Amino acid sequence: MTTWAEPSPFVFDAPVAPGMLIGRDDEAASLRSWARAGRSTVLVAPRRYGKTSLLTRVQADAERIDRMPVILVDLYELASMSDLVIRLERAWARHVPGRLRSRLARILAGSELGLNVLGTGFQMRLADRPQTDPLPALHALLGLPDQLAGKGSRTLIVFDEFQSIRAVDGAEGLIRTYVQAQREAASYVFCGSQPSMMARIFGDQSRPFYGQAQRFELGRLDTGVLTGAVSDIFDKSGRTDCE
Repeated sequence: MTTWAEPSPFVFDAPVAPGMLIGRDDEAASLRSWARAGRSTVLVAPRRYGKTSLLTRVQADAERIDRMPVILVDLYELASMSDLVIRLERAWARHVPGRLRSRLARILAGSELGLNVLGTGFQMRLADRPQTDPLPALHALLGLPDQLAGKGSRTLIVFDEFQSIRAVDGAEGLIRTYVQAQREAASYVFCGSQPSMMARIFGDQSRPFYGQAQRFELGRLDTGVLTGAVSDIFDKSGRTDCE
């Protein structure tokens, strides 16, 4: 009879839940503070440093404490302008808070572009009409923070793996026009796991995002904090090793 090892008490193959994030309280608070102030931020760290887990924590705290919706858009291996529309529509459908869902549904329906709050509208339209121009839908989605903004309220848009935007001609410049115009309605975090590419996007004077965001580099976890957390998790699991 095969004997299977017990699962590790540590989550290592996926982002952790907001309440399980270790040693990133200051970083989460700083990102929320910059978002409340209307700043755009570049968050850079190698893969497996916990960027997505940190962003999930920021999302939870921003909605609970600041009443600020956070829309997380994953751009990993972005392929085309149509792909960008699909990912934006899905991100809004997945992450918009329940208190804004009916309002978002009305806005999308009013655009008459086939977009919907289920996050499937544009993909269905492409299946029916493969030659559909994605630009009108992209403009509508990028403009949603303006449509949702109320007095003193803003939306935080997070583009994860933003270096992938380089694969889509014209996308950088188009997104930049909305970022620049939405100072009162939205804040932006641009995340990347390839520091050299992110440095070119935001540091090259010939690129649309030159000088448009404050850099935030995510460092390694403090050894003492990490050691204490590991011991605490082992204690709670009743185990003394990883076997």
